[in-house]
Amino acid sequence: MIDSNTKKRNFTFIDLLLLITVIIWGSNPTVVKLGLKTVSPFAFNVARYLVATIVSWMILWVKEKDWRIERQDLLGVLSVGFIGNFVNQAFFIMGVNNTTAGNSSLIMAGLPMVVACISIVFGLEKIDKKTIIGSMISFTGILLIVMGTGNKVSMTDQYFYGNIMAFFGTVTWAIYTILNKRYLEKYSALKLTTYGVTMGFVSMLFLWMPSIISQDWHQLSRTSILGILYSGALSIAIGTVFWNMGVSQVGSTKTSLYNNVTPIVSVICGGLLLGEELKMLQGVGAVLIFGGLAITRKRKKPENLKEIGTFPLQEKA
Repeated sequence: MIDSNTKKRNFTFIDLLLLITVIIWGSNPTVVKLGLKTVSPFAFNVARYLVATIVSWMILWVKEKDWRIERQDLLGVLSVGFIGNFVNQAFFIMGVNNTTAGNSSLIMAGLPMVVACISIVFGLEKIDKKTIIGSMISFTGILLIVMGTGNKVSMTDQYFYGNIMAFFGTVTWAIYTILNKRYLEKYSALKLTTYGVTMGFVSMLFLWMPSIISQDWHQLSRTSILGILYSGALSIAIGTVFWNMGVSQVGSTKTSLYNNVTPIVSVICGGLLLGEELKMLQGVGAVLIFGGLAITRKRKKPENLKEIGTFPLQEKA
């Protein structure tokens, strides 16, 4: 039995997990920036995906024991994993290296809108007015944060290639988020994440071999090693599991809105660890982002909640 106070509660266990995810992902750029001092970007990615693969399989073995995917689903699961863990990473790296930080932030902030458009076109998910309004408010918050950081925003020919790569990175993550929902109805988020990161690691191992061979692994600093461990175990393994749980419980579009909280954490971490300046405009942007989330996650039918521990979750449709 859930009491009336619990029924009125809008903040659920899945919201908590998604906020933990964006905190991890928001701090990850700072960690990666510090870690890349003695390792190349492609080699760093391969190393952190190795860590993510090991951690994911260990957790899967302990938590579920059964690691199998049915034969008829295996190709689809691996294909989705390839899109989300290799194709997305390739576009992301090429985008970040060939455009401004401001451009990257704004393009990636378009994730909820890309997810919504794909869902509407293919009739995969119903998008309500709250989600549209929340997306617009959150995007405005991202714009203010970018303006506050002083990062250059430019869509000129100089950054055209990088902008296109960053856009495709956003699109591929949107596709991964949407396609994964189908398999989340049958398999756990942990199992799908494990297969996905494994597919990403194997693909990187073969296709990015030159970067692996040319890297002097004996010269890695302690900071780089810690960055690889943090980024692999938390950002990729744990973070992706929580993200997929969100997609399973609240849908791909509403989950993707949490991605817009990531820059807030990035700005805070940059200020604390890298000495970057924090400005009032960024604070206003943060308020707008959380305001957009609050509008999107406001519930009309609390009777559809079920309780897990002390936090209610919404029943699947």
